[in-house]
Amino acid sequence: MKHQKAYHLLIIFLFLIFSPLVLKAQEESILYFMNDMPQRQHLNPAHKSVYKTTFVLPSMYANNNSIILPFDVIIDGGEFPGNFDLSKILSELNKLEQEEDHAVLDIAGIYITNDKVGISFFAREKATFLSYDHKISTPTNFSNSQTESKVLDINHYREYGIGFNYNIKDRLTLGFNAKYLQGLDNLKVSGSELDSTQNTNQGIVSYESGKNGHGYALDFGASYQITDHWMIDIAVTNLGQIHWGDTYQYTEIDDLYPVSNNDDSNIVESNENFTTFLPMQFVLGGSYNFGHKFLIGATVGGGYYRDILNLKYSVNMHKRFADFLGLGINYTNEGTGVEKIGASASIGFPGIKAYAITENVFGVVEQWDSDRSLMVRIGVNLNFGYVKQNYLNKKETRASKIMEATW
Repeated sequence: MKHQKAYHLLIIFLFLIFSPLVLKAQEESILYFMNDMPQRQHLNPAHKSVYKTTFVLPSMYANNNSIILPFDVIIDGGEFPGNFDLSKILSELNKLEQEEDHAVLDIAGIYITNDKVGISFFAREKATFLSYDHKISTPTNFSNSQTESKVLDINHYREYGIGFNYNIKDRLTLGFNAKYLQGLDNLKVSGSELDSTQNTNQGIVSYESGKNGHGYALDFGASYQITDHWMIDIAVTNLGQIHWGDTYQYTEIDDLYPVSNNDDSNIVESNENFTTFLPMQFVLGGSYNFGHKFLIGATVGGGYYRDILNLKYSVNMHKRFADFLGLGINYTNEGTGVEKIGASASIGFPGIKAYAITENVFGVVEQWDSDRSLMVRIGVNLNFGYVKQNYLNKKETRASKIMEATW
């Protein structure tokens, strides 16, 4: 039992040490208005691609050189020898600020669209990182029955799903995604100093992990074409949960600067199964299409998890030059005060398109030499055919359509 305790606390320490490098990923909001990328349907299931059929090949993060997320290396901890102490763990936890990050990789997908109906089948790997403040229960001999604690909460899973959207009378489109979730890893660490009635310098650390999980998630979206240029849309995604079967929980109360001893009376361990809920995402967007494949859009939304609301807004510009080159730029401001400049680029020929997207251009420069930086996602899509555009203004001339198609 003592060996298992040391092993799991070593994992806690290592994860906290490396988490500043790992927490550099994001759900790419820059995708939201890229209508030549069918993957944007995961941000709003009502969004349609400009292509009739797209085969999505496995994507990867540019400087990770892997088509799987690298979190297992850190969670296993086998390659990292070392020691820990309770004060060091609490010190690392206290450095965390309230933050919400995501990392996503495509495994495979097929997206089929016409001017009325869209259907998709996909497999993706995903992780969510959250750090926040949360109250935890403490023993009765301390002055407060609950104490404010810093929490690091991570879910790592694969999702296999089907998506569907339908256009009603050219203006309104409704869509949904239904997903089965295969839980890979879960990690939750919390800790705090304790105010004891005996004025001793003690702290509490709780650790919870899970593997071999299963669950579900649903996404819903709607878009409304006001005119041929103006569109508004709304989406709620990540409504779901994962039930973890292979679990381990550990709680320790001890001196922050302890003298080595073998007394395990302040340690509680268990293997009870538990369920985690995914951080829900919501967004309200609007865009103006200038024609000639040039679009400007803005979103207001955020994430909601455990009564914590993280608001954010973004402004995006995206321009395609025929089907050869696409360029985009995105500004995001989060409620926590974090500001990011994102960028996207796609290049290709009829039938194939390579892309690179990031939500944080300046962070890429700072973290480029780290193989745990998940900031630039690259991939390839195979595209076939173009969806006919339904003009609300029936006076659109054939010449204007030709001009838009050839820009």
